[in-house]
Amino acid sequence: MHDFTEKHVVLSLRLGLRLFNGAVFLYGFYFFSEVLNIVELFHSHWFLPIAALACMSFFFFSACSIYVVTKDGIRWQLMFGPALSPSNKREFTPWNYEILQVRAIFPFYYMYAFLRQDNPYPYGGDIDLSPKNLPYGRSIPFYFCRNFLDLIIFIDENIMCDKVNPKSRARFRELADKYRRLKNNHPAIYWILNNV
Repeated sequence: MHDFTEKHVVLSLRLGLRLFNGAVFLYGFYFFSEVLNIVELFHSHWFLPIAALACMSFFFFSACSIYVVTKDGIRWQLMFGPALSPSNKREFTPWNYEILQVRAIFPFYYMYAFLRQDNPYPYGGDIDLSPKNLPYGRSIPFYFCRNFLDLIIFIDENIMCDKVNPKSRARFRELADKYRRLKNNHPAIYWILNNV
């Protein structure tokens, strides 16, 4: 069981997208339960209620899905409200220090960080990357994620390893120092860039 009292960063959809997805889910739940009749939809065509439930589930899981990043790696799980719901069924995907780097910054964030990286179609599922095989299509896009600035600071303070490429380590240090100054001197701007 993982101890969540240790340092970690929670990556989730940005605040506006979480609220939008939550609102769409609630409206869809109301619409399909009050306006339309699920039983009548089944009589009309079996695919309609299944498609409706699939869409509602997508928005629900999008609003509640988070990635928890610790010194052990990254793990997907669900978060309901402000409380972090621990999940013991999914293992942490460990860091891959040899490829750890960030390729681009605001407003497009791309990072190579973990031993396996989930990539949607058309790039395939979990794949193993190496320093010689780092196409942009295999990087993790963080441009819809909140707490990316916190993640850079977290990596600089907790994940630096001798196996990290010196140029990549210097890049993380440069960005982390920049974001720490922004957080200390302009906390409102930092919060907006980090969340909204």
